[in-house]
Amino acid sequence: MRLVTTKVFAVGRSNEVRWVDRLKISGGLRMNVKAQANSISILFLIGICGGHAASAQNVTVHGTLTDLQSAYFATQGGNVGVGTQSPQASLHVFGNSPGSVIARVENASPTGEARVVVAGNSNTLTSSFLQIITNGAAGGLAGGSILFYDSYSSARAAIKVRTSSSAGDKGAMTFVAGGQGGESMDGQLTILPNGNVGVGVPVPAYRLHVNGTAAALSWQTPSSRVFKQDVRHLANKDYAHVLSELAQVDLARYRYRPEVTSDDGEHFGFIAEELPREVLSRDGKAVDVYALASYGLAASKALMTRNDVLTNEVRELRRELDAQRREIAKLSAGAMR
Repeated sequence: MRLVTTKVFAVGRSNEVRWVDRLKISGGLRMNVKAQANSISILFLIGICGGHAASAQNVTVHGTLTDLQSAYFATQGGNVGVGTQSPQASLHVFGNSPGSVIARVENASPTGEARVVVAGNSNTLTSSFLQIITNGAAGGLAGGSILFYDSYSSARAAIKVRTSSSAGDKGAMTFVAGGQGGESMDGQLTILPNGNVGVGVPVPAYRLHVNGTAAALSWQTPSSRVFKQDVRHLANKDYAHVLSELAQVDLARYRYRPEVTSDDGEHFGFIAEELPREVLSRDGKAVDVYALASYGLAASKALMTRNDVLTNEVRELRRELDAQRREIAKLSAGAMR
């Protein structure tokens, strides 16, 4: 058991000051602003010197307890502060040193777990949550982050929320997987405030924007009549118009610019500005594959209609030719008599 320093005094009920050279604390120590039983009502710990310290079990403090030498620990109104003399929450940890670890939960056991549990006691949406507040300058890479490490200094993944000054980007969530310095990277997956999702795209322009090749067993577009209104079927002249427009479209081989994608392979397809407006996205820079497939079907139908007309014409010409051949045969037979 350690002893407290000589800077300790006690005030009894008769208000006499009794200096204590060394006070041995054993068992429980109770300090209260109200009078305690018998002789001592208030016990003040004025300071702690380097060579001496006090240790106790079952210590109860009513009022405010403060380490005046360093202000590393204090209680106030039921709140506990570490690094602050004025704690503003049940537990308030404060630091003002760049690069330092402000709070840490660690379990040294190889089979144990380190957990931080935030639990609410109601069914409301705000009953429990983890809140991260940043006051740094806004920017594309700035924001609050949750980092995942495989060692004390190696960040391998992160969940980040941007604090960009742009209203369309402020609050966007990015998910970073793998690599060093995850807190300073834009993630492989990004969700904008408007709901757009980007895979490999920091600022996705579409509801799902993928920078690269995507694969699926099937890609289904809702097309039932129950999902649609103002339905107008195309007339024969509309099919013919579609066919004439597609006849003017030229295919191309091309490569994407490096600032668009890291894919440097050669591709085969269309140039959006050379396609009919009906098959393009709203911004005119992407192709609506479902609309393009429908356009191709309309052109095929126009070709089938044209083919039917030509088939009927050929059939009629064959009948006329057969009739002419029969007449020729009759004339030839009469001439031979």
